[in-house]
Amino acid sequence: MERMKSMTIIWGMMIVSIVGVLTFIGFTYNKKLKDYQAFENKLVKACEKYVDDNKLINEETKKLKVNIKDLKTDEYIEKLEVNDNNCVGYVTVIETKSNIEYEAFIDCGKYKTEGYKK
Repeated sequence: MERMKSMTIIWGMMIVSIVGVLTFIGFTYNKKLKDYQAFENKLVKACEKYVDDNKLINEETKKLKVNIKDLKTDEYIEKLEVNDNNCVGYVTVIETKSNIEYEAFIDCGKYKTEGYKK
């Protein structure tokens, strides 16, 4: 009976430890993911201003692809890195009948936006 109590306590401590470690990993990963998503949102805002200032949308196709290096060169954003990872990428701009849609795509080594194409 005493042995059963000991085993139950040991298994309980192992389960609590595993859940704690997995929770910590999840929070850490989620914070890093949010940093990259925040950078994508920052690029979209910078691109909106860039396109508005320079009137760049192609009148025939109503599409545009803005390299994020251009946003940096023209000082619409300060840096091209997230969590000490240098990023490359672009923002697609598509004009529809009702509005203009922007979508950022980045590759920062450890993180890549789904749908990113070189």
